[in-house]
Amino acid sequence: SGAQQQLAFTIAGVGGLVGVAMSFIISFKAHLAPLLTPVFALLQGMVIGAISYAYNVQYEGIVFQAALATGLVFLAMLSLWRSGIVRFGPRGRRIIATSFFAMALLFLTNYALGLLGVTLPLLNATGPLGIVISLGVIGLASLMLTVNFDTIVEGEQYGAPKYMEWYSAFAMLVALIWIYMELLRLIAILRGD
Repeated sequence: SGAQQQLAFTIAGVGGLVGVAMSFIISFKAHLAPLLTPVFALLQGMVIGAISYAYNVQYEGIVFQAALATGLVFLAMLSLWRSGIVRFGPRGRRIIATSFFAMALLFLTNYALGLLGVTLPLLNATGPLGIVISLGVIGLASLMLTVNFDTIVEGEQYGAPKYMEWYSAFAMLVALIWIYMELLRLIAILRGD
């Protein structure tokens, strides 16, 4: 029902805002990752659950499709990375990570403006433009997975501090959540109203 969907979006909004704040803390204070990553994961579970519920009310079966597609994207990127087909040097990883964080700030700004009743039409586009934007976001988040794979391997090779394991798990979680959420949006656009 409409009231249940509204409650789901309210839960998602509150959990999302707290999650974003925690993301910034973890990103800039990596040593806090062992303490904050489990809390972040719990909050994002609430957010994803609420948003998934709202999408599934409108498009039955969409959650399974998006979850399956997310798993396939992860496996594909891991296979491409392990085979050496998709690898980036330090400069390439910095460009991907910077682009990913810039995209996150843009989407966060869009969300904050949405609370004030203002929207950025480009980020909320449907139709062909919405499909292109979704594919671009999924592509960038997928490339971020390869950066995460490199970080994990390098951390092990060079004896990174133990908290970096949690930080790497956090970074992987962020990329996977983004892929899943954008796949939900893309599938909804493809299925139409």
